[in-house]
Amino acid sequence: MAGGGGGGGEVTSPDATPSGPDPLVRPPWAQRKFAFVHPPWMVADFVERLCGVVPRLDLLLDGVDDAIAHRSFGGKWSIAQNVGHLSDVEELWHERLEDLRQGRATFTAALPARFQAAAARHQQRPLRATLDELAERRAKLVAEHDDHHLLRVRELRAEEFRRRDRDHCPR
Repeated sequence: MAGGGGGGGEVTSPDATPSGPDPLVRPPWAQRKFAFVHPPWMVADFVERLCGVVPRLDLLLDGVDDAIAHRSFGGKWSIAQNVGHLSDVEELWHERLEDLRQGRATFTAALPARFQAAAARHQQRPLRATLDELAERRAKLVAEHDDHHLLRVRELRAEEFRRRDRDHCPR
């Protein structure tokens, strides 16, 4: 038993309760709780992860035609709507990056109403168009991140040239 004195015992999650949900079952999205405890310097890590989504989807969707992509099961979003949602949240990612840059304690909320109308749009067009839109929007996010690092490289390079000039041309 958990917390018991002797030998072996049951390992439990701190959130688990005897009558609570199975801790290994993914809860519905709206019931999840998130703790944004990552420091701003981890933005590069998040951007790197975001870069991998489109190539992963390309592999996952290989051989999926539009009829399959637009089929929904159990009243849930279709493949096309899930892919489209990833595209639709790009604006939110940009807002949250700005929240990080500004050091805000609270990030911009992901309000469900913001995305409900957009979900229907993805049922009306080819899956490839939705995936291409995601790739384009994601590239803008990555480009902004890359620009940050390119500017930093430029600053460091200029500083190195100034240092070199001072070392070689004493006054």
